[in-house]
Amino acid sequence: MSKPNHQEWRIKHLGYEIKVTSWFNWSGKLGGELLIDGHLLDKIEIDQVDDDNFDSVVELFNPEKPILKALEVSEQIQNIEVFNGGALTRKISIMCNGENIYQDRLNPIDRLAIRLMKKMYAKK
Repeated sequence: MSKPNHQEWRIKHLGYEIKVTSWFNWSGKLGGELLIDGHLLDKIEIDQVDDDNFDSVVELFNPEKPILKALEVSEQIQNIEVFNGGALTRKISIMCNGENIYQDRLNPIDRLAIRLMKKMYAKK
């Protein structure tokens, strides 16, 4: 399957290459992967956004819930989490062992959207 609107982020941390991918198409399919040194650790794939999975898709935009994560990766990496953060474009942050090791630059609209989403999810 082709992955339209594909985007990826690569960073080095503690001697590992961490790669996060994201893709979507306009008919409602989307996905993402978390890889370390080429090994797939977590994956999300949604074939179609519909009434049955709408709530779980909306959860992907919760700025306090990771969209991808892995536990006990190595002796140095006990956990790694990827969070969604962009309003009009895809932006992510990566936490490793509770430390922010990567974050895309957020513009004022992104920061406003994150604040609104946090308030929305706090009411649930």
